[in-house]
Amino acid sequence: MVSTALSIISVTGCFIGQAVASPLEHEATKVAARIRNVLTAVSWPTASGGALDPSPSFTVNPAQISEGPDIMTLEVVNSAGYGLSTTHDRNKDTPAPSGDPKSGVLPAGSTDRLQIPRGWAGKIAINKQGYAIGEDESLIEGSFDPQDTAPDPDVAIVAINVSFVAGFSLPIVCTCPLEGNKYLSGCWENLWTLNTCPSEDYNGQGSCKNPNRNSSELEAADFFQPCQGLAYTFPKDSQALSNGECQSGTIRCTIYPGL
Repeated sequence: MVSTALSIISVTGCFIGQAVASPLEHEATKVAARIRNVLTAVSWPTASGGALDPSPSFTVNPAQISEGPDIMTLEVVNSAGYGLSTTHDRNKDTPAPSGDPKSGVLPAGSTDRLQIPRGWAGKIAINKQGYAIGEDESLIEGSFDPQDTAPDPDVAIVAINVSFVAGFSLPIVCTCPLEGNKYLSGCWENLWTLNTCPSEDYNGQGSCKNPNRNSSELEAADFFQPCQGLAYTFPKDSQALSNGECQSGTIRCTIYPGL
């Protein structure tokens, strides 16, 4: 599969210098760009078929998906009661949010409003301030991009999910504030108070590593069980995906208290 994708990318490179591209060539260029993004995704274990997939499953009737604004606002709200550390990453060759954020601190009670352009696909890792961010944290994963399987391949569609596939640091819930604060994805349960992270999975930096991160299991590990189907708790926990449900221009992801 990798060799096929690389072959498409190589052929696509021949299109760049042409003055006029045929419809077939134009479509191949778009598909190759999506494949290239997947091949160069960042290193956190991620949801399978989720918001960063080239063609995520629709969670509404795709014929009802309307064109949204050219810029999407992603609000990251700190309701944890203490400062948070954040690390932003995006797929290669996708445009950066406003300010091209990398890493930073989100003070208690504050909101970070990111202006997301069409074509973006990326993720945000979140941990309690003072703890390092490695590869075991709670993640917000999203994309704002035309999708190959949509009825109109030129409409940018918002896909979003909360992922605990890598691990759990803090609860996160994403909603659609301009549509009655409609729930989209995520789990508000503080797993630290409901279960005990096995000693072999606690990373010493405020996160419980998910033992099913690279597993074919179709059920969450015990620590993650209360959030199954709400956030991705194993790679194919696809009920946690929202794709095409919030085209009104703003996604709000709220972080709640954890460890």
